[in-house]
Amino acid sequence: MHEEATKFLINKKIPIKQSDTETAYDSSVNTIFVVQKHLKPGTLAHEVGHALVDKNNLYENEELAIIMKNVVANAKYVVKKKDDEYFIYLHSDKFVRNYQGKTYINVTKKYKNLKKGERLKIGAFDYRKLEEYVSVGYETFVSNPQLLYDKDKELYDFFKKGGLFNEIEKEK
Repeated sequence: MHEEATKFLINKKIPIKQSDTETAYDSSVNTIFVVQKHLKPGTLAHEVGHALVDKNNLYENEELAIIMKNVVANAKYVVKKKDDEYFIYLHSDKFVRNYQGKTYINVTKKYKNLKKGERLKIGAFDYRKLEEYVSVGYETFVSNPQLLYDKDKELYDFFKKGGLFNEIEKEK
């Protein structure tokens, strides 16, 4: 794993613990949980990406905000069903895989109330709702940097110069 990420985990006292159910970063307990059989190159980096965004308040980083706002402005959205609920996903040529465009915006009620042929209207989209963008990007930066460079050079450059590790003060 990236040396700076290891230092970050140590400095922020974020433990990595074994889990039987899922691999995830849980901000409520400041812990990364991993299922051994799910580990593949980049998996841990993905969860570290979530922790970096959370602990370093990165959605307030002006450079990252511009990168993400540009991605959102040029993306198309689709509604996907998961377990009888509907969520918004964005599609962009910059994404290294579809999961990078996942949001946790549940539109089930709106979607089920649409009339036949009617399209869901989203309106303004807050770039901070694109919660997998940075983590999938960082996962790819660690496991296949050339792919990230080819797909999303702005995000690659942000990572390359250490942008993830610049903590932004939270407003009081």
